[in-house]
This record gives sequence, C-alpha cells and structure tokens, in this order.
Amino acid sequence: MSPEALRPDAAPLPGIRTSASIGHAAAAPGGTLHDARNETAVSPDGLEVSRLLATSDGADPAVGDSVEVEFTLRNAGADAISLDDAFVGVRIPGGGNGDFANADEPLVLQPGDTMTIEGSRRFDAEGLWTLFPCYRLATGDFCPDEWRAFQVLVGA
Repeated sequence: MSPEALRPDAAPLPGIRTSASIGHAAAAPGGTLHDARNETAVSPDGLEVSRLLATSDGADPAVGDSVEVEFTLRNAGADAISLDDAFVGVRIPGGGNGDFANADEPLVLQPGDTMTIEGSRRFDAEGLWTLFPCYRLATGDFCPDEWRAFQVLVGA
C-alpha cells in the first residue's frame, strides 16, 4: 500500500514497546504511515494533541512488521487536568481493541504542561487498522471516540 492510499482520518497500529514522559517526542525510524506533526487539535477536555507520527518497518506494512506511534498531549486550558492514563488507541481488523503505549500512571498536567506518549507494536493480523491518540481522565472519562484517528492497511 502506498502512503497516498492512506486516509488522513485513519489510525496506525498497536505496539509492545512503551514509554511516556514529560518533554518532547523523538522521531521514529522507518516508513512514514501517518505524519501529523504539524497539526494540532484540542479536545473538549482541554487537551491538545500534536506531533502525531506513525512509522513502520516500511511503507507497505505486512503482518509481522511493527509500527511506532508517538504524540504529545498538552494542557491547553487554564485549570489542572488529572489523567489516569494516556495511550495509543487501536481498533484491530474485526473490531477488537489492541491499545498500547499506556502511561499506566496517574498524573496531573498543569496548564501548559506536556506529556509525550510513544510505543511500538507488531501487526498481528491483516486488514484495516485504526489508530488514534487517547487518554483517560481521573473521572473515568475517555478521549473523544477515535479522536484524530487514522487507518493503515496491513497486508499478509
């Protein structure tokens, strides 16, 4: 699949390597599957996503290849935001969840604070994968449904 075949509103693939940090995102190697590093969007909860990048072993991912996804969340509001988790949301072919890169650690983002999420996962099924940046607030509420999602077609 060529990069031109990707829908701009689709999501990347899940990962096993995980890290979360306060700071900036590093560039990931490989073929670019989705590059929205120059785009920002603010959720109704006041969290801004930016620097969204998904790369893979090559431009035409297949089962067994891995995907790396990274993005930055910033508190764009005037009040502190308490998070229970931030992660890459994934809908695998057939509709199951394959979320990865979980921060798995509650934290409070003060106004202007940023958090970078990055992780990788192997594609373990062929078909259309939907990926998106996501978070869970301390209230138990999640990011908007498939917020900033993009899709990747994975071959056999």
